[in-house]
Amino acid sequence: MPNDQPRRTVEGYEVSSHYVVGFARSLRAMNLFEQVRGQLSPQLMEVLETGTSSRWWPPTAPEAAATFVHERHGEQMVEKLGHGIMMPSVAAAFKTAVMSLKSDPAAFMHKFNEFSAASVRGVKVVFDQLESVSGDLVITYPRTPPKSNGALWKGALVRTFESTGIPKLRVESMRFAPFSSFRFDVRWD
Repeated sequence: MPNDQPRRTVEGYEVSSHYVVGFARSLRAMNLFEQVRGQLSPQLMEVLETGTSSRWWPPTAPEAAATFVHERHGEQMVEKLGHGIMMPSVAAAFKTAVMSLKSDPAAFMHKFNEFSAASVRGVKVVFDQLESVSGDLVITYPRTPPKSNGALWKGALVRTFESTGIPKLRVESMRFAPFSSFRFDVRWD
């Protein structure tokens, strides 16, 4: 029986089996899976290889793999990895959500915490609208995350925004903020 109950982990947050499967699929598509295999322990690789054996996972395996990719290939490659994590079915769900919000980018961004809950739990996602066409999406972890997590989010956000059909919805910048947060400047016209 899949585990649907929250587990207390040292990491303080968890990623879904859909996330782990998408992560491993993206590594394979980018021809990075075998490189990662050479760097991660057999236990961590088992998570990436059998991502559906549990509904929720500690983030240790994807974080270790993303950190390796970041150190070996750079931030842009991790963004590409994050872009590839988003499955077409997830992208379609975002498009449907946007349609139900009458293509209102601000309303969509204010609901982003709900949308992200299918992939990650224990991470706080808040949209702070600063102007009529912009705001900050703040993603706060219960502990200091590796820098590669921000690049993964940026890639996933870009893919999500591409799938929404909202004209010019984009991430302008990303920065690490105090209190274990990544802050993304989001704009649309």
